[in-house]
Amino acid sequence: MIVELTLAPVAQQTRHSLASAAAWLTVPDWVYQVGKLTAGDDRNQVDPYESSRIRGYPDELGGTVYLNHPGFTFSATDTLYVKAIRPAYTFCRAAAGVYGDQSGLTLEADDCVPGAEWVAAAAALEAWYRDPITMEQQHDQLRAQGLARAAMRTARYQKAYFRTQRLQRTFRPYTRLTSAAPQSGWVQ
Repeated sequence: MIVELTLAPVAQQTRHSLASAAAWLTVPDWVYQVGKLTAGDDRNQVDPYESSRIRGYPDELGGTVYLNHPGFTFSATDTLYVKAIRPAYTFCRAAAGVYGDQSGLTLEADDCVPGAEWVAAAAALEAWYRDPITMEQQHDQLRAQGLARAAMRTARYQKAYFRTQRLQRTFRPYTRLTSAAPQSGWVQ
Protein backbone atom coordinates (compact mmCIF):
# COMPACT_ATOMS: atom_id res chain seq x y z
CA MET A 1 0.00 0.00 0.00
CA ILE A 2 1.19 3.53 -0.69
CA VAL A 3 0.63 5.61 2.44
CA GLU A 4 1.39 9.09 3.70
CA LEU A 5 2.36 9.75 7.30
CA THR A 6 3.13 12.90 9.19
CA LEU A 7 5.40 13.75 12.06
CA ALA A 8 6.35 16.87 13.97
CA PRO A 9 10.05 17.56 13.51
CA VAL A 10 12.35 18.49 16.34
CA ALA A 11 13.68 21.98 15.66
CA GLN A 12 17.17 22.18 14.18
CA GLN A 13 17.69 18.38 13.99
CA THR A 14 18.92 16.74 10.79
CA ARG A 15 17.79 13.23 11.78
CA HIS A 16 14.31 12.06 12.74
CA SER A 17 13.05 8.70 13.97
CA LEU A 18 9.95 7.13 12.42
CA ALA A 19 9.40 4.80 15.41
CA SER A 20 6.40 6.65 16.83
CA ALA A 21 4.86 7.71 13.50
CA ALA A 22 5.27 4.33 11.76
CA ALA A 23 6.35 1.40 13.92
CA TRP A 24 5.58 -0.95 11.00
CA LEU A 25 8.18 0.83 8.82
CA THR A 26 11.23 -1.38 9.35
CA VAL A 27 12.90 -1.28 5.90
CA PRO A 28 14.61 1.96 4.82
CA ASP A 29 13.84 1.34 1.14
CA TRP A 30 10.12 1.67 1.90
CA VAL A 31 10.61 5.47 2.20
CA TYR A 32 10.10 7.17 -1.16
CA GLN A 33 9.48 10.88 -0.59
CA VAL A 34 9.81 13.41 2.22
CA GLY A 35 8.39 16.93 2.20
CA LYS A 36 7.24 19.59 4.62
CA LEU A 37 4.53 22.14 5.15
CA THR A 38 4.76 25.18 7.35
CA ALA A 39 2.13 26.14 9.92
CA GLY A 40 0.05 28.21 7.46
CA ASP A 41 -0.01 25.67 4.61
CA ASP A 42 -3.12 23.62 3.83
CA ARG A 43 -2.38 20.03 2.69
CA ASN A 44 -5.44 20.16 0.41
CA GLN A 45 -3.94 23.10 -1.49
CA VAL A 46 -0.17 22.58 -1.19
CA ASP A 47 1.78 19.47 -2.18
CA PRO A 48 4.53 19.07 0.45
CA TYR A 49 6.64 16.93 -1.89
CA GLU A 50 6.72 19.58 -4.61
CA SER A 51 6.76 22.80 -2.59
CA SER A 52 9.45 21.68 -0.13
CA ARG A 53 11.19 18.58 -1.44
CA ILE A 54 13.56 17.25 1.20
CA ARG A 55 16.71 15.38 0.19
CA GLY A 56 18.41 12.80 2.32
CA TYR A 57 18.49 9.08 2.99
CA PRO A 58 16.70 6.66 5.29
CA ASP A 59 18.64 4.19 7.40
CA GLU A 60 17.82 1.54 9.99
CA LEU A 61 19.37 1.17 13.40
CA GLY A 62 18.12 -1.30 15.99
CA GLY A 63 14.83 -1.92 14.18
CA THR A 64 14.02 1.79 13.84
CA VAL A 65 14.13 3.68 10.54
CA TYR A 66 15.56 7.19 10.67
CA LEU A 67 15.30 10.01 8.14
CA ASN A 68 18.71 11.63 7.69
CA HIS A 69 18.52 14.99 5.94
CA PRO A 70 21.83 16.86 6.26
CA GLY A 71 21.45 20.50 5.32
CA PHE A 72 17.71 20.54 5.99
CA THR A 73 16.45 21.74 9.37
CA PHE A 74 12.94 22.62 10.43
CA SER A 75 11.11 24.77 12.91
CA ALA A 76 8.91 23.26 15.61
CA THR A 77 5.76 24.43 13.78
CA ASP A 78 6.56 22.58 10.53
CA THR A 79 5.03 19.23 9.65
CA LEU A 80 7.07 16.55 7.90
CA TYR A 81 5.24 14.39 5.35
CA VAL A 82 6.58 10.97 4.39
CA LYS A 83 5.30 8.95 1.45
CA ALA A 84 6.17 5.27 1.86
CA ILE A 85 5.01 1.80 0.97
CA ARG A 86 3.43 -0.30 3.68
CA PRO A 87 2.77 -4.05 3.83
CA ALA A 88 -0.95 -4.55 3.30
CA TYR A 89 -1.25 -6.96 6.24
CA THR A 90 -0.32 -4.10 8.61
CA PHE A 91 -3.09 -1.90 7.18
CA CYS A 92 -6.17 -3.67 8.56
CA ARG A 93 -8.95 -2.56 10.89
CA ALA A 94 -11.65 -3.84 13.18
CA ALA A 95 -15.24 -3.53 11.94
CA ALA A 96 -15.63 0.08 13.12
CA GLY A 97 -11.95 1.01 13.32
CA VAL A 98 -9.46 2.93 11.25
CA TYR A 99 -7.18 1.31 8.66
CA GLY A 100 -3.77 0.66 10.18
CA ASP A 101 -5.10 0.03 13.69
CA GLN A 102 -4.22 -3.67 13.52
CA SER A 103 -2.05 -6.12 11.63
CA GLY A 104 -3.91 -8.96 10.00
CA LEU A 105 -7.52 -10.00 10.33
CA THR A 106 -8.64 -11.37 13.69
CA LEU A 107 -12.42 -11.51 13.54
CA GLU A 108 -14.79 -12.30 10.69
CA ALA A 109 -15.98 -8.67 10.57
CA ASP A 110 -12.45 -7.21 10.34
CA ASP A 111 -11.47 -5.48 7.12
CA CYS A 112 -8.40 -4.83 4.98
CA VAL A 113 -7.78 -2.71 1.91
CA PRO A 114 -6.54 -5.35 -0.56
CA GLY A 115 -9.34 -6.79 -2.64
CA ALA A 116 -10.46 -10.34 -1.97
CA GLU A 117 -9.38 -11.38 -5.48
CA TRP A 118 -5.80 -10.29 -4.87
CA VAL A 119 -5.63 -12.02 -1.51
CA ALA A 120 -7.18 -15.21 -2.90
CA ALA A 121 -4.82 -15.29 -5.87
CA ALA A 122 -1.79 -14.78 -3.62
CA ALA A 123 -3.06 -17.46 -1.20
CA ALA A 124 -3.43 -19.94 -4.07
CA LEU A 125 0.09 -19.14 -5.25
CA GLU A 126 1.42 -19.63 -1.72
CA ALA A 127 -0.39 -22.97 -1.45
CA TRP A 128 1.32 -24.22 -4.60
CA TYR A 129 4.71 -23.25 -3.20
CA ARG A 130 4.22 -24.43 0.39
CA ASP A 131 2.60 -27.82 -0.13
CA PRO A 132 4.12 -29.23 -3.31
CA ILE A 133 3.88 -32.83 -2.10
CA THR A 134 0.10 -32.74 -1.86
CA MET A 135 -0.12 -30.77 -5.06
CA GLU A 136 2.30 -33.10 -6.82
CA GLN A 137 0.08 -36.04 -6.08
CA GLN A 138 -1.92 -34.63 -8.91
CA HIS A 139 -0.46 -34.75 -12.34
CA ASP A 140 2.72 -32.61 -12.79
CA GLN A 141 1.24 -30.88 -15.79
CA LEU A 142 -1.85 -29.86 -13.81
CA ARG A 143 0.41 -28.44 -11.08
CA ALA A 144 2.44 -26.41 -13.59
CA GLN A 145 -0.72 -25.05 -15.18
CA GLY A 146 -2.18 -24.18 -11.79
CA LEU A 147 1.01 -22.48 -10.70
CA ALA A 148 1.15 -20.45 -13.92
CA ARG A 149 -2.50 -19.39 -13.58
CA ALA A 150 -2.04 -18.43 -9.92
CA ALA A 151 1.10 -16.42 -10.76
CA MET A 152 -0.68 -14.58 -13.60
CA ARG A 153 -3.68 -13.75 -11.40
CA THR A 154 -1.43 -12.55 -8.58
CA ALA A 155 0.59 -10.36 -10.98
CA ARG A 156 -2.61 -8.90 -12.45
CA TYR A 157 -3.98 -7.96 -9.04
CA GLN A 158 -0.55 -6.75 -7.92
CA LYS A 159 -0.55 -4.27 -10.82
CA ALA A 160 -4.11 -3.20 -10.05
CA TYR A 161 -3.53 -2.58 -6.34
CA PHE A 162 0.12 -1.54 -6.11
CA ARG A 163 1.40 1.03 -8.56
CA THR A 164 4.95 2.01 -7.61
CA GLN A 165 5.59 3.35 -11.11
CA ARG A 166 3.55 6.42 -10.02
CA LEU A 167 5.72 6.83 -6.94
CA GLN A 168 8.98 8.60 -7.78
CA ARG A 169 11.78 8.12 -5.25
CA THR A 170 12.94 11.63 -4.31
CA PHE A 171 14.29 11.10 -0.80
CA ARG A 172 17.87 10.62 -1.89
CA PRO A 173 20.90 12.81 -1.22
CA TYR A 174 22.59 14.95 -3.82
CA THR A 175 25.75 13.44 -5.30
CA ARG A 176 28.78 15.11 -6.82
CA LEU A 177 29.65 14.76 -10.50
CA THR A 178 33.39 15.03 -9.87
CA SER A 179 35.48 16.03 -6.89
CA ALA A 180 36.79 19.06 -8.80
CA ALA A 181 33.31 20.31 -9.77
CA PRO A 182 32.19 23.62 -8.30
CA GLN A 183 29.18 23.83 -5.92
CA SER A 184 26.89 24.00 -8.99
CA GLY A 185 28.14 20.50 -9.86
CA TRP A 186 25.70 18.91 -7.41
CA VAL A 187 22.94 16.93 -9.06
CA GLN A 188 19.99 14.90 -7.90
